[in-house]
Amino acid sequence: MNLRSFITCTGLGAIILLGSVCPVSACPPAPGAVQWKTRDGGNGHWYLRVGSPGAPGWEAARAASEAMGGHLVTLTSAAENEFVRPMLIDGFFNVSLLGGYRVGSEWRWVTGEPWSYTNWYGGEPNNANGNEFYLASWVTPGTWNDVWSTYAAGYIVEWDAANGCAGDINEDCTVNGIDLAYVLADWGTVSSRSDLNSDGAINGVDLGIILYGWGSCP
Repeated sequence: MNLRSFITCTGLGAIILLGSVCPVSACPPAPGAVQWKTRDGGNGHWYLRVGSPGAPGWEAARAASEAMGGHLVTLTSAAENEFVRPMLIDGFFNVSLLGGYRVGSEWRWVTGEPWSYTNWYGGEPNNANGNEFYLASWVTPGTWNDVWSTYAAGYIVEWDAANGCAGDINEDCTVNGIDLAYVLADWGTVSSRSDLNSDGAINGVDLGIILYGWGSCP
């Protein structure tokens, strides 16, 4: 976690205090990544569809995702599956490799999260070739299929966290005059937008966060 994540503000100043965290806006972990924002009911994670990996197959996609600092996407709820669904549309068969795999008769996520939600395409999983141990999206965007290890396709990367900085109200990865303008416009109100330390008021504490975090996010 970067230094700006560990700030508590008093008055117009900022005091670095490890273990006390002010709100931090996140920046994309990779160009083109899209965030499922918490204010929209999401989990704050980032998602990106990547073209077919250099070496075909699920294991290559898993390794490539982890090399990017993320993991193959784990779709653990209907809401998350729906958020990712538009990324799965490719104009062909809408296939993207996902972060699920089978051990025996048990399906698992690469993150170890509980396997409780599924959205299989009709008739799937069917282990058609006797070697379909890996998860992919399928023809109807948002539905799933089991595929073999060397099935070459694009894949979805998910990041659980990303760099960011306190004071980036408009989430453009820079703390600048735009963010300052938000604080000044909301001064003395109870606007959640500019209440950077979540104390129920827009005041010098929030201004201090803006001034401390001024500049590009790390």
